[in-house]
Amino acid sequence: MYDSINSGESGSTALRKRKERFADVARWIALDYDSETSIYRRFHELAARDLLYLQAELLVLEDQLNELDEHDPKTDDMDKKDAARTWETLIKRHASGLEDAKVRKESVEKIRAKLKE
Repeated sequence: MYDSINSGESGSTALRKRKERFADVARWIALDYDSETSIYRRFHELAARDLLYLQAELLVLEDQLNELDEHDPKTDDMDKKDAARTWETLIKRHASGLEDAKVRKESVEKIRAKLKE
């Protein structure tokens, strides 16, 4: 793992860790300023499949949120109606431990996380 290199000084030797495998290849690629040595596989099919799965997951989450949106306006509870439109009201209801607010907030957070993916 270590190569001895004569530093030019009499009797003194410096040790240098030799890079191997991926590190060698990475250095070789990084030193190519024209990017002619790019040898990366692009994984187009896997990327497309992953996007399709993410889209399918988002569609399910969207349907769940739409169901909540259809159900909440039918209630007589004005705060519950308002929670569907106002983040502050939703947070207050969630902090109070109300189940409907918990479900809606979790749904929104799942969508947000999935969109970041």
